[in-house]
Amino acid sequence: MNTGFKAIVIKVKADLFSEDWLGREINMQFINDLPKDIHPCGEHGEYHTFVLDGPLFQRRIEITEAEKKLKDGSWLLDISGYRLGEK
Repeated sequence: MNTGFKAIVIKVKADLFSEDWLGREINMQFINDLPKDIHPCGEHGEYHTFVLDGPLFQRRIEITEAEKKLKDGSWLLDISGYRLGEK
């Protein structure tokens, strides 16, 4: 079901995921690719997300600069640049 929201992964536990998961959009393909022992909503802190767009937003967030970093056992998408785009 598409509700009009767009979210991406910005943090994952390094012992469960590779850095390649950072920046992935949360969609059915993402859910299908999750390992079977991972809660689909990340309820146990397996991953964290950031919402870029949605029906309540007047403009969408566009990430212009980001770097993948390993810190304290987690991969992080360190966002250092963004702009607000038209819908």
